[in-house]
Amino acid sequence: MEYISYNGVAAGITNQKLALIGLAHKALREKKGIKLPPLVMFDPQSREPRPRVDFASVFDVRYICYVLNAFSIPVKYGPDDDYQEVDSSACFWEGAERFGETKILGDMALYGLTCQLTRAFILNDTIEEIATIISDGIFQDRDIKHVIQMRVEKDWEDYSHSVLSPVKYEDNLLAPSAILSKAKNKFGYLLSSALILCDENNMPYSKEEIRTIAKKDFNIYLYWKSDFINIREYDTLTLSLIDFSLSLKATFFVGTCKSTFSCFAAFEKYCKERHDTLNHFIYNGQTPELEERFDNGTSTDSRIATKNFFGRKCLMPRHEKEIALPVRLSAHISNIGDFHTQSSVASFPESTPVVVGYFENTARFRIEGFELHINPENLRIRYKAVLLNGRISDWVANGVYCGTRGEGMPLVGFAIEIAGPESLELDCVYAAQFSSGEIVTEVKNGEMCRSTSGIEKLISMQVSFRKKKFKNS
Repeated sequence: MEYISYNGVAAGITNQKLALIGLAHKALREKKGIKLPPLVMFDPQSREPRPRVDFASVFDVRYICYVLNAFSIPVKYGPDDDYQEVDSSACFWEGAERFGETKILGDMALYGLTCQLTRAFILNDTIEEIATIISDGIFQDRDIKHVIQMRVEKDWEDYSHSVLSPVKYEDNLLAPSAILSKAKNKFGYLLSSALILCDENNMPYSKEEIRTIAKKDFNIYLYWKSDFINIREYDTLTLSLIDFSLSLKATFFVGTCKSTFSCFAAFEKYCKERHDTLNHFIYNGQTPELEERFDNGTSTDSRIATKNFFGRKCLMPRHEKEIALPVRLSAHISNIGDFHTQSSVASFPESTPVVVGYFENTARFRIEGFELHINPENLRIRYKAVLLNGRISDWVANGVYCGTRGEGMPLVGFAIEIAGPESLELDCVYAAQFSSGEIVTEVKNGEMCRSTSGIEKLISMQVSFRKKKFKNS
């Protein structure tokens, strides 16, 4: 067996996690094993070579190995040089790509390699013990609910000016007072204290300056991890890991979607808790208060991260006769692109609901076409659509796209039916919400699903399969 790895990534801990995800996907694709790479004590202020530490000195490798072995990826770790060196930058970019694609997959992504590996990032006992001392003091003794990541460090200032400044629809370098103002506008009197996360050794202000402003202008008392431990006794990697552990335990988390730390604070929580992450907010959107994100941390664009359609709100409740089939619904949504939802027997005992779209900004986000993917050996189906101009498409088979792309031609109706003898045993039931707000449910077996007027645009759709009940059975 050939093993691949790299000698660390000189970047923050979240980017190092992304690189490992990319390495794992590369190994899976090439049918190779991996040697767990060393972790880098990254310090943006230092130009000296960054020290490396063994992966097992930070994370409990038992969980990492358990996940990778389940995907048939052999793992080794420790002082073993017998591996093929690969490009760490390429691994990072693949990891970032795999991380980003989870936003269009829905809860089925939880069963894939990216989410399962992210779920396995568990600190070893030594670092977890340090983080627990702080978290007990913050969340239990002082009953603090709000954690705010302030990206105000000197290196973030440079990054914002050189890379993020062209993004005109976001404010990516807010002063502490502006961040606190947005938070106070959002939470009001409920925000009386907060924990601030940042690289305290790399700030253009002192924590006392920020604390004074917070108390005087907003009546908020701020805490920092340096109020609980002497941060000079710990390396930069350990401090970053402590920050991240605290972010996962917050009732309300505030950050910026341009920071991979903030994104992973939501994403890793999603992977570990196995349901949508709520009460995560971003401050870099151009609104006077915080915006809640609904993308489970998977988008770096504030306009996308805050859209509700990632939640895939069900149009029909789960039915007692509904069955789990490995089915994927792909829809092309205007101003978004292709959007997918998968269900599978892997999510036993209850399948993930097959829903795309959400009733929000109906002028921008409309379904222009769709396709259903089911293994024909499991079930044969066919479907058709009604376009805005009134044209009804022909019936198309499983896996064929039905509709248009990029022509500004939303659908106004659709029908789905089971083809073959399976129709004797199963019903295909579907529902839709249209631009008027009208929800049409419990349409089935080839019946056309349209609004009452017949001309409202399709915004959201859901498909399910149920065991058929015969009258005499």
